[in-house]
Amino acid sequence: MVCMSVGGVVTGLIRENIGGVLVAVLACYSVTTAWMTLRREEGKIGLFEYGALVFVLVFVAITLAIGLSVASGNMVLKDGTPASVFFFTIVALIFASGDIRLILRKGIYGMQRLARHIWRMCFTFFFGALSFFLGQQQVFPDWIVETPVLYVPEIVIVLFAAFWLRKVLSSKGSWQYAAQYHEQN
Repeated sequence: MVCMSVGGVVTGLIRENIGGVLVAVLACYSVTTAWMTLRREEGKIGLFEYGALVFVLVFVAITLAIGLSVASGNMVLKDGTPASVFFFTIVALIFASGDIRLILRKGIYGMQRLARHIWRMCFTFFFGALSFFLGQQQVFPDWIVETPVLYVPEIVIVLFAAFWLRKVLSSKGSWQYAAQYHEQN
């Protein structure tokens, strides 16, 4: 997923596709932080988490500046609107809030680790599917494009993520485990 994201950044830069670059950068961030969530021991943080927070806050500043430039007419996007750029700003702010929470709590415990991993990976999977199925409609036959079939993978991914997040976060004892672990340490 990281290699795919880096490839997306390079392709987006070559094609001057700002939206593609933003999605790819956010996907790379999302995958690496999801991976690190499970790699790191429970209740531990390191330089990576601080670096990820700085990275996503810089991303927020850049997307905000791009969105404001496009909205004011100082910049023109070939492939998007100010709303799409602001959408990525909002998603990045949600990621940043999770990183801040992780740092303030000095780690993450129990099922919350798995939930963080699931939602970050499913976000990346969703935008990968969105970029392929809806972003590349010209490669599909007209009879498929004229039907809602291209929306099915994205809907399935959202439902899959919602199911697993609900299952993990509502599992018996997941919150109690995290509270007990936090009290002991």
